[in-house]
Amino acid sequence: MIYFVPMQDPLSAPTYPEPSSPLDRVLQTLQAYPGTTLVAVSKTRSVEAIHALYQRGLRDFGENSALELQSKARVLPDDIRWHFIGHLQTNKVKTILPWVSLVHSVDSPRLAEELQKRAAAVNRHVGVLWQV
Repeated sequence: MIYFVPMQDPLSAPTYPEPSSPLDRVLQTLQAYPGTTLVAVSKTRSVEAIHALYQRGLRDFGENSALELQSKARVLPDDIRWHFIGHLQTNKVKTILPWVSLVHSVDSPRLAEELQKRAAAVNRHVGVLWQV
């Protein structure tokens, strides 16, 4: 199960993280559901904001822009699991392939074939979710 929570900018409030922040409440709730993955939607957020959540233990981040995912993945820790959560154009597969763990929006056989072909060429396994 994957649960999406819009990311808060931890640098915007001087008292962050407060004990009863929305993130703290979600993390506490998810403890009751082993195997659940929290994906922080990091689109439009700064590298510093993502890193602050990384330091709190989050490892799964979602982007809907191939170029933004690429630029952030290059400077953030290697153990982040990147999720592509928006429409992915076939010509952008090579842009995200070195970093993406799961593509949430595969909507055509052509896109699935491109992902499979490019992943096999670099010996990578990338999960996909079919959009129907």
